[in-house]
Amino acid sequence: MSLYLSVDFYKNAAQTHPDGTGKRVLEVTDALNQLGRKLDAVRFTDEAFAQEQVTQLSQPQQPGKTLPLKAVPLAHKELYGRTFKDGSGWPYEGGSKPMKDKLHPAPQLLLTNWILQGRSTAEGWFL
Repeated sequence: MSLYLSVDFYKNAAQTHPDGTGKRVLEVTDALNQLGRKLDAVRFTDEAFAQEQVTQLSQPQQPGKTLPLKAVPLAHKELYGRTFKDGSGWPYEGGSKPMKDKLHPAPQLLLTNWILQGRSTAEGWFL
């Protein structure tokens, strides 16, 4: 049995039971932290950021704005170089020992463009 359910499951669950989104996201991050780390497939998770995104998604959306995968937890392997205004960020080491604990100096262009277009950061995590 898979630890992670399908995109369709998460999308349907978010639409029918939106109040359970935080719990579902926590289940995914817990699974990533357990088996993902054991398999050396996961190096960093940001549970607080994920929960912050859930909070943003629970706010009323702009009329006509669609988020086809709203509240579907997604993960990436250091593709975006996420950094925050306060200078903190996610590791950007690519599994390389010399780059361990390095942070990317700026957000990746895709995230910068999303922010400039006025999209919520939630769309970067929950497309």
